[in-house]
Amino acid sequence: TDAAKQFIWKTNLLGGGRLFHLIYRLSLLETLKQFIDRKKNSEWIYSVGYIIKDISNKRKLRADFITGKLTINPKSFKYNGDFDTEIENSELFVAPRKKELYTAPHIIFKLVAEKSKIPMAFSDEYLCFNSKFVGIHAPQSDREELYRIYDRLHKNETTFKLYQTFILATSSSAMIHRETSMVKEDIDNLPYPEETEYLIPSPTEEILINDVLEYYIHLGKAISKKGKGLKLNKKVSKDQLQNFGKTFCDLLNPIYAKNGKSWQCGKFYQTESFTIYQFGYGKNECLSFQMPDDLYDVVKSMIYDNTSNRGAIFTRVCRYYKHLNGYDCVFLIKPNATRYWLNSIALRDADETFMDLRKAGR
Repeated sequence: TDAAKQFIWKTNLLGGGRLFHLIYRLSLLETLKQFIDRKKNSEWIYSVGYIIKDISNKRKLRADFITGKLTINPKSFKYNGDFDTEIENSELFVAPRKKELYTAPHIIFKLVAEKSKIPMAFSDEYLCFNSKFVGIHAPQSDREELYRIYDRLHKNETTFKLYQTFILATSSSAMIHRETSMVKEDIDNLPYPEETEYLIPSPTEEILINDVLEYYIHLGKAISKKGKGLKLNKKVSKDQLQNFGKTFCDLLNPIYAKNGKSWQCGKFYQTESFTIYQFGYGKNECLSFQMPDDLYDVVKSMIYDNTSNRGAIFTRVCRYYKHLNGYDCVFLIKPNATRYWLNSIALRDADETFMDLRKAGR
């Protein structure tokens, strides 16, 4: 497998093919580490914070530039960069790092994958931090350039969501070892091209990003009433079904809408366990809901398969095509759980519907 595409399994988990193409495109850009490494000014320093001496390690170094100085309390660090400080009383260190790392100006990242953005702060004060953080120091003459990194990764809403999604989709630690854990390599690999235009997501990419940060970040979490995983598995709301339908049609109509015909949302029908959603291509704004006589029997045979394995019931999703009253209709039939009806899934369903129609010569 191409080493540059090792994240394919994770993008499939978080959103599928379109997300893979977004992440792969970003992975081809210059990274933040490469940007820092090519700085001619050797005063730029990029490193994890200090490590305190423990019993298991024989190495012991003193660091007067850390002992007795203000250090960040890791538990107090918020995603927006607010934090409390305390005095570092330790006198021996395994890896104190260079004094300049703690010297202003510097950016400080906490190695935690928050929901909304990478937790980080920009500081103009001398400030120490331990190995739960990563810091970038630049000379005072390069302060503006350093702040641009902070602005792009943390302040600019268009780009900070993109960066957070990139970490979740590529990190070897986040959502794997622990749900929110990160490592320095996740910061290293962030795309950092000189031109920000490469970081502006398209409308469909924004849909993917929003679903990753709003929903898929909760994969693997408890689905109890108080569990964050419930958001993915609770019964889909009517509002979300309407959003799904709009996304589905908006993706197909630039290809098919012409001569007074377009893809339109029909009505949806819900049982206790699954939802049937009708879409039709034909005369604009004239689609009326009609349930094919044989659809319910088809649903039972296609959605539920309890014959293949007597010890399990397999739940399927399917598309059922039928021409009704002058409209080429597709009925999407899926379980009621919200995760089957996200806007990013509407993109996938529209892509697959398009391929089905192409194969049928439509």
